[in-house]
Amino acid sequence: MIVTLFLVGLLIPFGMHLTAEDRYLATSRVLIGGSEVTDSTAARSVADTAAGYVTSPGRIATALKAAKVDRDPEEVARNVRIEPVGTSGVLELSVYDADRKAVAKITNALAEQLLEMRRGVVTGELTKLLDEVSAQMATVTEEIDALTQEISDAEVTGLGSVTALKLRYDAAVRNLSGLAEQRQRLLEGLALAPQPAVVDAAAVPDGPEPSGLVARLAVGGLLGLALGVGVAALLESVNPTILNPEALSRLLGAPVLGNLPRPPQNDTHLRDLWLPQFLTLAASGAGVRSARLVSLGPRVDLERLAGWLRDEVGSYEDDELLDPPSPFPEISLPDLEPPAHRSGFTLREEEAGPAAGLVVVSPRVIRRSDLAELRHQLAITRWPLLGIVSYQRRWTDPGPLETAGTEAPQPAVTVP
Repeated sequence: MIVTLFLVGLLIPFGMHLTAEDRYLATSRVLIGGSEVTDSTAARSVADTAAGYVTSPGRIATALKAAKVDRDPEEVARNVRIEPVGTSGVLELSVYDADRKAVAKITNALAEQLLEMRRGVVTGELTKLLDEVSAQMATVTEEIDALTQEISDAEVTGLGSVTALKLRYDAAVRNLSGLAEQRQRLLEGLALAPQPAVVDAAAVPDGPEPSGLVARLAVGGLLGLALGVGVAALLESVNPTILNPEALSRLLGAPVLGNLPRPPQNDTHLRDLWLPQFLTLAASGAGVRSARLVSLGPRVDLERLAGWLRDEVGSYEDDELLDPPSPFPEISLPDLEPPAHRSGFTLREEEAGPAAGLVVVSPRVIRRSDLAELRHQLAITRWPLLGIVSYQRRWTDPGPLETAGTEAPQPAVTVP
């Protein structure tokens, strides 16, 4: 589970990398100025305002039209980034696109849109006031010209009050002088105001941006590993794993009779000199006349193992090296044919004691849930559990299932 989810965590970013197209980055730096940029917070605020303005669909559509590039404005808006460069009043405008030439055009067009917006913020009000003052000065100048003509006519004809006209003329001249001073102050303000400008125009990028595959693989692998560990821990807490025959022996309270290097299946010959002797001792100690093989976990060829045990246990009757119990068990086949996953053989014919004992045939590593059926069988039959025969799930030896060597020291067997 852990390895599988770890590999999935690696495959997801790798698959995304294979399907993703190259992206190019173009960057332009724009000086926005402004007395409000005094610290990083103010610079961030100005950058956010600029981003909200530049990424609006209308402005992007205008920039795309100016750049003569056919793109979806909403898609372009998702690929636009604006960041402040410290508190210098400079903004860095970045755009990602799949076309290296188009991305530079789009970036420069958006920079022009940003400059237009900033000019309106910084100098727009001053320019508006300057236009209004210029218009008022033009009106007053016309009024002065008209009064000058009226005064001249009144002096020639003697008609009208020249004094009143001169008073009006003097008021108009003072008004014009005041407007001229106001206009001069506005011009000075415009001259002192920082003018937005492009510091560094976007150039055509030389190559695509790094995909970040290594970082994504690292993140994906770590996430998959963490998820795998969590899922495995959850599964292990619900259904724990029994890691070896010794742990199974402690759990069931039964001895390990033998360890086979692979499952008793598809083998023409099985040989383990210790297993039959240990089974004989266990059967004698339990006082049973037959043994039943029961598999845990995957189903294996128990009939093959039972047949080998019948032959091996029977062959010990005439073995002079042993000190066999008296009477030594005699082997015979059971009357009833057992299911495919359960085989049996008779160890002796006496009627005393339980009818049979159970021998568990199990892989070395099993889940605790695999013991459920065995518990039911023990509860129903009340047969004693003689022991455990374990085997490796994988094939580790291409030859017949044999132990190392054919000769082994024969222990003396004494069965009460």
